[in-house]
Amino acid sequence: MKLLKKAGAVLLALAMIAVMLPQLGNKVVKAAGTSHILTGDTTLENMDTFFTYKPGGATKLKPETVSSTTDACLGFSKGLKGNSSFGFNFTVGENEYATIVVYANKRKPTAAAADIEIHDSAYVDNTNKGNLLDSYKEEIAADKNTPPDVFTSIKVYTNGTFHIGTSAEMAIYKVQVDVYSVQSEAQAIVDAEIERRNSQKKVDLSGTITSSIDLTGGTVTFKGTDGALKESEAIESAGENTYTYIVKEVKANAEYILDAVKSDKLAEAAKLVRKIDLNAIKFDIATDAYTNGNFEVPYYDLPENVWNFNDMSDWTTFSIEKKEDASAPTTGIYKSLIIDVTNGGKFATGTDSIQVNEKTRIRIPVAGYGEVTCTFSSSVETKLNGNASVKATTNTAKFTSDDNYVELEMIGASNLKKIEIKPSAIQNPVIQIGASVRQEAAEWGNGIRFGGQLDLTKVDKATCTSGTLIGLAATVGDGNKMTLENVGTTCIDVVRTTFIEETDATLDYAAALINIPEANLDTSIVARPYVTVNGITYYGDQIATTYNNATKIVNEQ
Repeated sequence: MKLLKKAGAVLLALAMIAVMLPQLGNKVVKAAGTSHILTGDTTLENMDTFFTYKPGGATKLKPETVSSTTDACLGFSKGLKGNSSFGFNFTVGENEYATIVVYANKRKPTAAAADIEIHDSAYVDNTNKGNLLDSYKEEIAADKNTPPDVFTSIKVYTNGTFHIGTSAEMAIYKVQVDVYSVQSEAQAIVDAEIERRNSQKKVDLSGTITSSIDLTGGTVTFKGTDGALKESEAIESAGENTYTYIVKEVKANAEYILDAVKSDKLAEAAKLVRKIDLNAIKFDIATDAYTNGNFEVPYYDLPENVWNFNDMSDWTTFSIEKKEDASAPTTGIYKSLIIDVTNGGKFATGTDSIQVNEKTRIRIPVAGYGEVTCTFSSSVETKLNGNASVKATTNTAKFTSDDNYVELEMIGASNLKKIEIKPSAIQNPVIQIGASVRQEAAEWGNGIRFGGQLDLTKVDKATCTSGTLIGLAATVGDGNKMTLENVGTTCIDVVRTTFIEETDATLDYAAALINIPEANLDTSIVARPYVTVNGITYYGDQIATTYNNATKIVNEQ
């Protein structure tokens, strides 16, 4: 009875194995084989008899330890100073199948990564190497604390004598040849190495970009499945609206998505590239160079007067920071904002805001008349358009047509959430219409009349005050524009008292400077018309002329 029970248990075990075998599929279990190992701890006089030393001109090679700073990696353990003048032969029988594994590092930090090379039986010495069967190189380290790199050959060796060597100097710690009696068992080891090499292989990604904005000199950045970013070399022009790029050494057998497009011209164009649209552009990289990475940049106009950073998925990444490295840039352009960290600070995009550190300056482009409001994630001290500093979550400042930019200066640090420009309900209703000589009355002497014009579609003449500022160019100063704040110091204010001409749409008026001395007929005089409406003053263009020049223009008409 016990015997039957025992037999039943065996049958049950066999049945379980029969069920499990299909589930195992092609899973490789390393079969028993003979392993021949040579290590740096073994002198060549006592090496494994399976190996035959090929000196190639050298007479002896013994295990080495660190002898100087140049032997940086030999300190990991005793290693053999390998070079192209020596190697090891081994012989495999007719019904034997061998795989090769070599453990090695660069010996010197300055050395290039060498190849592990396997040649056939025609190998004689370094000059007569025979046929190269396999070689492999990775950018390995030369560091005594770094474990050796593992080189596994992608060949199965049988029925012959083969040579293991290196293309240049290396530190070799272990040479292992495993001999199998079944070819498939050796092939499984080789197949696994081929798969590993393919997963580590680096190839180039290149293509053509179609862009309505000049990308020359800019870059594109791709993100791999491992999250690593790879930036292209400088983009080159290939004709109208066409550009080429190349990203060196992306991983093979991986997907890369477009992460960013950078260009000085792109920033100046006030265009938006939504990150979600960039990320929709992706390429599957195989084991060969990918040359068809073509795409068109999807541009959108920057939302007028609003920079909303609450959702950064619509914005490309950007970062600039004051660094000790003098060569690091201290200014940059991001979505038409001019970023300046010359005196310190940092500007870096995040997920829902912009990190702005103390001393960061941001120049916001404006035109016409209105006000700028900056909103922050927390109360912070800032200065806007030169006004006194304010500590709050928002700061607002007015601007006029004299301002090309409104500057935000960070006194403290916070996260910038939004910049909003609110144009004035009334945009500039006054323009400068030139100058002429004043000749109505002789008793007024030499004079110049400066004309201004009001746009009556924008302003009611009954509710506004208009006039003209007049001054000497030498007193006003080169490049300076007169405002009502300068009256009494560098200019005078001639308030409009008479009209020259009026239509349904416009009203022309004038102001005159009279009794100009004969000695000052070539003195440059500047004038600028203005109108004040509801407490806001709008200015026209500022012109400069002399009496003699104005006379010449009138006489030529």
